[in-house]
Amino acid sequence: MIKSLFSNFLILLNKIKGIEKHCPCIAPLVLLSLGILSAFHTEGRYYDSSLILLLISLSSTAILIRVKGLVFKIAVFVLFFCIGFFITSKTLAKDMDFNLGVSKKTIQASVSSVIATARDYRILIVEDGKAIALNQELPGYGRLIIRDNIIPLHYGDRIAFTGRIRKPTNRGNPGEYDWESDCAGAGIKWLSSTQGRDAVLILSKGSRYTPEAVLFDARAAIYDFLNRNIGIFSRAYLPHLASDQSIDRAKAFLIAIITGDLGRLDAPAKKVFADSGLAHLWSASGAHVAIVAGFAFALAAIITLLFPSLMLRIPRPIFGAVMSAPFVVGYCLLVGGKTPALRSMIMGLVFAGAVLLRKNWISLNNLAIAALIILLINPLSLVTPSFQLSFAAVAGILISVPEISRRLREGRKASSGNAIINKTKKFILIALGASFFATLALIPLLAKYFHALPTYTLPANILAEIFTAPGLALGLAASFVSLVSEPLARILLVPAELCCLFTVGAAQFFSALPYKIIPLPHPDGITLAIAFVLIFAAPMLLKRPRSAVLAGIPIIALVILFTTKALYTSEKNILKVVFMNVGKGDSTLVINTDSSALLIDGGILTPYYDAGTAVVTPTLAYFGIRKLSGVVLSHPEMDHMGGVLSVIKQIPANELFWNPVPVQSKHLQEIFSTSEESDCTILSANSSAKPHETKCDGLHFLNQPCVISERAAHKDVNNASVVLRIQHGKAAFLFTGDLETPGEEKILRNGMDLKSTVLKVGHHGSKSSSSLEFLKAVQPKVAVVSADYPASGGAAAAIVLERLERLGADVYWTGRDGALIMKTDGRKLWVTKTYGLGKRKLVTKEYALNP
Repeated sequence: MIKSLFSNFLILLNKIKGIEKHCPCIAPLVLLSLGILSAFHTEGRYYDSSLILLLISLSSTAILIRVKGLVFKIAVFVLFFCIGFFITSKTLAKDMDFNLGVSKKTIQASVSSVIATARDYRILIVEDGKAIALNQELPGYGRLIIRDNIIPLHYGDRIAFTGRIRKPTNRGNPGEYDWESDCAGAGIKWLSSTQGRDAVLILSKGSRYTPEAVLFDARAAIYDFLNRNIGIFSRAYLPHLASDQSIDRAKAFLIAIITGDLGRLDAPAKKVFADSGLAHLWSASGAHVAIVAGFAFALAAIITLLFPSLMLRIPRPIFGAVMSAPFVVGYCLLVGGKTPALRSMIMGLVFAGAVLLRKNWISLNNLAIAALIILLINPLSLVTPSFQLSFAAVAGILISVPEISRRLREGRKASSGNAIINKTKKFILIALGASFFATLALIPLLAKYFHALPTYTLPANILAEIFTAPGLALGLAASFVSLVSEPLARILLVPAELCCLFTVGAAQFFSALPYKIIPLPHPDGITLAIAFVLIFAAPMLLKRPRSAVLAGIPIIALVILFTTKALYTSEKNILKVVFMNVGKGDSTLVINTDSSALLIDGGILTPYYDAGTAVVTPTLAYFGIRKLSGVVLSHPEMDHMGGVLSVIKQIPANELFWNPVPVQSKHLQEIFSTSEESDCTILSANSSAKPHETKCDGLHFLNQPCVISERAAHKDVNNASVVLRIQHGKAAFLFTGDLETPGEEKILRNGMDLKSTVLKVGHHGSKSSSSLEFLKAVQPKVAVVSADYPASGGAAAAIVLERLERLGADVYWTGRDGALIMKTDGRKLWVTKTYGLGKRKLVTKEYALNP
C-alpha cells in the first residue's frame, strides 16, 4: 500500500511537470497573481517602488533575451510578478486620498451602462464624475442608484444629481460579502444615490450613433420587449400549473441571463437558487457562453446541410468557429462583459483561432491565457469572488474531464455493445464527472464566501441545465427577432418561457428538500491552500488504471480537513460576543460556552436596506450557527427589530424575548407570526424571567415589566428597552438597548448590580442616555458605540464620549472600527476590531479582569 501511494505521488509530480511543459502560461499567471496580491495587501503604498522594480526587471529580461534555460525563466517570472505589482499599485494609488466628506453635493457624470432595473429603482454605472462645488474630478466609475424616477437615459448623457458620495468599503462584519473587492474589480471607485421625480437633470444628450450607444439602446429595447411579454402565455394558459410567484421568477431569470440585468430578482428568489446550488445560473457565466457557442455551431451545421456546396470551400469545423466568434462576443457585450462571460469569451476566441490555424487546443493553457488577459486589463478582478469561483470551477472541469474520458475509452476497448448506448453512457458519465469535480473545486471558496455547500447541487445542476440551454438559446433568438418583428418574437419566446419555468421549478424543488445545506467552517489561508492541493490532486491520480480508488483519498482528506477545522475552531469555555456594524442600529451575537447562540436585536430595516439579510445572517453563517437558542428584541423600533424578521425566516430560534409594549406595528406582528409558525416560544423579558430559559447561564434581565399606556408607548418606548447582563467568570457584558436617562434612574433605584466589563452604550451614544451616575455604577473597562461614523443625528454625542473617557473606558465605535469580536475565558478579555473603513487587518487588545 505504501509503495503504491509513493508510486502515485511520483506520477502526480510528473503530471505537474507535464502541465508546466504543455501549459506554459500557467507559471506566468501564478507570478502575476502573486504580484497583484502583494500590491493589494499593501494597499498600493509602494507605487514608486513598484515602478523601479518593473524597470529593473524589464532591463534584466532584455539583457537575458538570448539566454535559454532556467535563468531566462526566472527573469520572465520576476517580470510578471513586477508587472502584477506595478499595475495593481498604480490602480490603487489613483484614489488613495479621495474623500469628499458626508454632506450632500451636486455631481455631474456621464451615463455608461445600466446594471439593474426594478419597479422603483435603477442602478447605473456612470463615468467622468465631478463634484461641482469642490471642482474635484471623481476617479474611475461611479455606481448610482436612482429611485422613484423614470426619466429616460441613454449612453453618453451628461446628467446632474445631488447625493452623498462615499467609497465602496466593507463594514468589517465576519462573513459579509466582500463589497469593496467586488467594486474594485469592476473599476467602481465611488457610490451615490438620489431619489425623486426631479432628482436627475439631463445637461446634454449623448450621441446615439456610437457603437456603445447602439449597444445600450439595443439592450434597453430587448429588456423592454422581455419585460412586456414574458409571462403572458403562462398566465393565460397555465394558471393552474404555474403560480404567479413562479412566473415572476421565471421572468426575472430569463431577463437576467439574456441581458445581465438582475434588478427583478428579489432576495427570496436568489435564496431559492442559492439553496439549490443554482446561484450561478442567474449570473451570465461560462455555461451561458458555452450555450451560445453551441447554438452558433448548430446553426453552422444547419447551414452546411442546406448548402452542401459550402463545405467544399470551408470545412464545417472552421465554419462553426467563424460563426461562433460574433455570437459569443455579442452575447458578452449584451450582458455587460461580466468576468465569467468575459473569461469564456476569451477562451472561445482562442479556441476559434486554434481551429482556424489548425493548432492543438490545450484547455488549461487556454484558461490561463484568458486569466492573464483579464488580469492585465483589470488586476483587481483577482480578488473578486466572481473571478475566483468562475476559474476554479472551469479548472476543475478541465483537469478532470480528460482523465475521465481516457478511462472511459480504456473501458470501452475491453467491452462491447451498442455504439449509441455506449456513447450515451459516456456522455452522461463525463457530464456527471465534470459537474462533480467542478463542485469539488468550489468547496474551499464556498466555505470562504458563503460558509455552506448546497447538498443537492449535482442533481439540481444536471436537471436545470437541460432546460436552461434551450431557454437561453430561444430567448436570445426571440430578443434579436424582436428588433425586426415583435409578433414572430413572441412565438419564439413561449418555449423559452416554459423552459425557464422548469428551471425555476427545479430550483424551488431542491431548495425545499430537507438538509439542503451542509454548513462549512470559515477557512484560513493555509486551510484553503491544502484544500485546493487535495482537490486538484484527485483527478490527476486517475492516470493509472488501478488508481481510481486512490483518487478518492484526497477527497476523504478534504472531508477530514474541514471536519477537524470545525472542531479546533470551536473553543471550549470561551464566551464570544460579536457587536456587528449595522450602521445606526443595534445587533449583537452572543455565543455561549456550549456553542448555543443568542441574538440581541437584528439591525435596521429600510425600504432599501435590510441589515438582517446583509449583515446578521452572513455573520451567523460565518460562526456556523444554524439555530438560535434565543432572540432578544430590546424594543420595537426599526433600527433594532428591523432585521430580526429576515433572520428568523432563515435561521430558526427556540425563544423570542421582549418586554411587551402596547404599540401597533405591522412589522412586529409579522415577527410574532413567523416565530409562531416555526415553533418559537414568545416570552416576556424582565427581572422575574428565568435565566436558564435562554441556555445562557450567566444571563439576567434587569428591567421591570412595561407598565406604560398605549398613548405614551410611542413616546417612551426607549425606556421600556430590555436591559440584560451576561456574566462569565470575572467578565460581564451589559446591554441597555435605547434606554434613556429616566429608565437608567429607575434601574439605579432598584439596586441592581450593574458593574460590567463591557457596556453597549445606550441609544447609540446619544446625549439622552448614559448619565454620569449610571456610568459610575457600571464602571466599564470597554464601551461599545453602535452607530455610523462620523456621527450623524446626534449619535454619538461628544459629551457621552467625554464621560466614558473620563471614567477610563476604552471606547470602540462600530462605524469606525468595524465589527467588534470579543472573547473571554472569565479571567481575561480579548477585543478584536476589524477596521470597517476599508482596512484589511485585525487588531486585538487584551484586558486583565479584576474580581
